[in-house]
Amino acid sequence: MSIAANGWTIKDGTSLRPCVCGSWIQHWMTFSGQFWPPRCSVAGCSNAPSVGGHVVHQGGMGEGIVPLCASCSRLPGPFVLRAGISIASAIRAETCERVSRAELRTV
Repeated sequence: MSIAANGWTIKDGTSLRPCVCGSWIQHWMTFSGQFWPPRCSVAGCSNAPSVGGHVVHQGGMGEGIVPLCASCSRLPGPFVLRAGISIASAIRAETCERVSRAELRTV
């Protein structure tokens, strides 16, 4: 399934939201099946990502997690994601809360 690259915004109020994966970085790696990338997910940004940022699509595609640098995690308006970025669902009931802690350690 193809996901639109443009029209993403930062989801406010999520910095203290817990995840049973231990961190949103680990959550993204577990549910994207990828290693942590060397560059931020925002198109045109070459900074190293430091957070698993919560993003939402203006077209109603739901809430997801992507690797973001500190600067891009505070973007005030819509942005475009870099081509090829995987978006892990941020809905814990559909991801990590469905998997036991023992299973998370072996993924």
